Amino acid sequence: MFTPRLSIAAMLAGVRPRPIVVNPNARSKNPPPPVRDELQQPRISDEVLWSPGYWAHSQGMFFWMDGHWELSRPDQTYVAAGWEEVNGGWSFRAARWLALDAIPGRLASAGLPPGKKSSKPGVTGNR
Repeated sequence: MFTPRLSIAAMLAGVRPRPIVVNPNARSKNPPPPVRDELQQPRISDEVLWSPGYWAHSQGMFFWMDGHWELSRPDQTYVAAGWEEVNGGWSFRAARWLALDAIPGRLASAGLPPGKKSSKPGVTGNR
């Protein structure tokens, strides 16, 4: 875990901390830790939707990425980031926006109010 004290000690020792690079196609033999309960920040506009936090994977370790507000996109629905069990391992699925007309049978979430979840995991209303 990154801490300011560790960074200061590293800088004083002449070592520059390396940034963590998140792999959008990460795979792991181990499952991610349980999703954290997080406090959803107050909504700043009616034009945004909440993107929940998720476990990212880099250099063989999981680390938590906090949730945040996303600006909504007309005629698209948001699919949150998450992990799927695939062939005995785990595969990361990055957050993405899907055009409603590109979804066969259109997702039931198309008309959902902001933050309302559909029966499909990770799918929320587009506004």
